Amino acid sequence: MSTVLALASEGGVAIAGDKQASDDGTVTSRNVERVFQIEGSGVGAVGQPADVQRFRRELEAELRQIRLQTDDEVDIDKRARIAGRLADQSDVAAVIAGYDADGIARLREIRPDGGIFDQSTVALGDGAELAAGQLETVEPGLDIDALVTTVTEILGRVATRDVTTGDELEVWSLPHA
Repeated sequence: MSTVLALASEGGVAIAGDKQASDDGTVTSRNVERVFQIEGSGVGAVGQPADVQRFRRELEAELRQIRLQTDDEVDIDKRARIAGRLADQSDVAAVIAGYDADGIARLREIRPDGGIFDQSTVALGDGAELAAGQLETVEPGLDIDALVTTVTEILGRVATRDVTTGDELEVWSLPHA
């Protein structure tokens, strides 16, 4: 499955994920994109690689369509509702980050059943259990650079202990506006 981590703090939001795909303990790819930017949002998703890519394409298409139809900004909650519906259809777990109406970078966890949760720490995938305790000890006042460093370091430590989490990482960040 792989691992995606996300942190929200006073400085913004950071999302990190590894690029490895495994099947029954055998590495099948080291180049799966799980962390990406879509229409100003950061997204991280875990699941089968084909499901993650389908989720990404459909989310990107819907957000692009909304942008073309209206000049209004789409806040994090509307983006999360769209992502929740698509996650339910795609069988992926995801995290999405974006701005709220006040320009504050926010984080939403998207469960495979479409459930949406306002979170400040999220760990998804095979390495989630290894990362969860480490995420809970993170200081809440980190600036954006420290957030990026923290998620990168935690995911790196997870990769050394979880064979399904690779050491090639992608990181996306969003500071408060």
